[in-house]
Amino acid sequence: MKQSIIFLIVLSLLVLVGCGGKYCHPYKTAQDFEKDKYDCKMKTRSGSSEMMLIDMEHFFDCLRIEKGWYRCNQ
Repeated sequence: MKQSIIFLIVLSLLVLVGCGGKYCHPYKTAQDFEKDKYDCKMKTRSGSSEMMLIDMEHFFDCLRIEKGWYRCNQ
């Protein structure tokens, strides 16, 4: 039961990350964003494969600092 609740919370956060606004990059495409987003998720994950947790602060740092993405004003 507890694992199910944690899984739902993590899943909800991942959905919010995907829908949490538009990101822009000076020369990368939407396909590049999906690749970079996946890469950052893998870099910032912890836990077992059954219950993967993402460190959201480091995830957004990865997108901004390592990959060069920023939030658009739209």
